[in-house]
Amino acid sequence: ELSAAALGLVAQIVAEQHLHSGPPTAVEQVVTRAQAMLAEASHQNVPIPEVARSLGIGYSHFRREFTRLVGYAPKQYRDRIRLERARRMLGGTALGLAAIADQLGYASPYHLSAAFKREFGISPAHWRRSVERPPC
Repeated sequence: ELSAAALGLVAQIVAEQHLHSGPPTAVEQVVTRAQAMLAEASHQNVPIPEVARSLGIGYSHFRREFTRLVGYAPKQYRDRIRLERARRMLGGTALGLAAIADQLGYASPYHLSAAFKREFGISPAHWRRSVERPPC
């Protein structure tokens, strides 16, 4: 949730830097709604074209504007939210990788592990060990 909020803040800053001041445009409103939808349903693998369609915008235009305003393509945005949640769960719960992968909508623990290592440069197991505190 914090990652989604941070990414939303980045999107607002980028939008303010690149766009006129004043009320948000229709595309900016669509992108903001899409960010919320992707964050809420990040554990589901809803196809991005379906998200665009539900917001009444063509996929190509949606993807281009989302990327321009947010700095990430929609799928990358959703994946980043999922991986941030995985990182928090690994550091803050005793759940196994299979349970975390299942809760976050990954096809398998292997898929989560590969994505985690690609994004953060460290395996989930090494990440968990690095944040564990020794007993007092």
